[in-house]
Amino acid sequence: MTDFSHFLFKLGNLHDCTITLLEWRTEQEIFGFEIEDLYFNFEGLPEYPGPLAGRLVLEGVQRVAIDINDLQRPLRIDDFTVEAVDSSAAAASITLQPSGTIKIAYQWAVFPNIRLP
Repeated sequence: MTDFSHFLFKLGNLHDCTITLLEWRTEQEIFGFEIEDLYFNFEGLPEYPGPLAGRLVLEGVQRVAIDINDLQRPLRIDDFTVEAVDSSAAAASITLQPSGTIKIAYQWAVFPNIRLP
């Protein structure tokens, strides 16, 4: 979890990134996010390496709460954070622009091994 939290932090908690696909597989206990450009938070800055699509998957999902009243397109992230609940579980909190939240209790995160700015 610490690695995933660090990954998100180094990418600006994915602020302003566009979600191109949300996938919730209840039988497999996974919730996935496809992100159009993981580096989008750095666009216009010297450290921006160019666009890179990526997939984040939360496994061992125990609980999902989605509160989106007005689905705007494109679906943009305002903030994607995680915190440890205990030694075997974590909680993700994703706020969306202009409003909405996704909260997920999970056990493991799978994320791309990429060079961080």
